[in-house]
Amino acid sequence: MGTFRQAVLVLRWFRERSCVHCLARDAGVSQATGYRYPHEGVDVLAAQAPDLHGLLDRCRGEEMSHVILDGMLVESDRVTGTRDNGNDLWFSQKHKSFGGNIQFLSAPDGTPPWVSDAEPGSTPDITAARLYVPPCTRQPP
Repeated sequence: MGTFRQAVLVLRWFRERSCVHCLARDAGVSQATGYRYPHEGVDVLAAQAPDLHGLLDRCRGEEMSHVILDGMLVESDRVTGTRDNGNDLWFSQKHKSFGGNIQFLSAPDGTPPWVSDAEPGSTPDITAARLYVPPCTRQPP
């Protein structure tokens, strides 16, 4: 299978949320390969992602008036793991569902130039944000 067909499989997985065995069947690959391709696609996309601090420097250089940091729960199938108190690590009490908490920056035009790694769904937004955005130590220009 060429990279084009692999990319189509990954994009369909993101866009349609189709079952992996259906995507594999349509692409003409085994089910095991179909499960591997989305992970490889995510790794390729993640390698292209900018570093947060470099991105903020670029935003400053482009004289953006502001950026917005926000978070959201991306729902997913249940993932195992428990917290120290015995509660499920990937279950969000706020949303009453399983998933990963991601943080993202939005430019003034709404485009998201940066997205964090997924943290467990039980992680509050402010805690997840602090993992990636340490307190500012620079003085404004």
